[in-house]
Amino acid sequence: MDELEEEWARREEERSNLLKSAQEEYQRLEQTLRKSLADLETRERRLTVAEAALQREQEAKRDENESLQRRLKSEQSHTLSLAKKQTEAYERRISLLESQLSDAERRAKQVETDFAEYRQQQRKLPESRLREEIAALKGSVAELEKQKMVKERECEVAQANVQKMKAQLEHVSSLLAQEKKKHEARVVDELEKLRVKYIAREEKYVLDGDRDELRAIKQQLDELKGFNLR
Repeated sequence: MDELEEEWARREEERSNLLKSAQEEYQRLEQTLRKSLADLETRERRLTVAEAALQREQEAKRDENESLQRRLKSEQSHTLSLAKKQTEAYERRISLLESQLSDAERRAKQVETDFAEYRQQQRKLPESRLREEIAALKGSVAELEKQKMVKERECEVAQANVQKMKAQLEHVSSLLAQEKKKHEARVVDELEKLRVKYIAREEKYVLDGDRDELRAIKQQLDELKGFNLR
């Protein structure tokens, strides 16, 4: 009878130890799984935050580039409009000077003709007066020619500046387009790296296998508990 009691006590102790060991292993695996799940959720939240930040940065850069392009186009249009108006003003001034020069030349020729006639027909008129008038008209012609040359030079400079500004604006627009493409490619590359990193870390934790093992241990623990109760 004592041997049976001792055997029963020994078996009861073995079951108790087995149950305790299974409970400890169950708790350890449960804690490990919970920690893994918490780490995974943390990484998912960080990835979501990073993706949102990248999206916001990309949108901000796109808006900035579009705003800069609109401003440059507006400035270009305004500059070209001013240059066009200035060129037209120069052209009108040159046309006026040419007309004035032509009139002065005609007057000078007429005075010379009149002077020759006066010498023949009106000997009494003082010759010095006619010479003074001719000299004055020739001086006016020379001054008008000088002004015409100055305005032509100003018009040439203005046209050269317009062409130079057009070339500079086209160069800036090209640089902006290149920078926009580089930025978009960089954002896509960074986002793809984050996705790959997330997938690699997710694969590192074989959560399905952990859950299956946890369910098996729990089932064994329940069986041991049930056996102990019997």
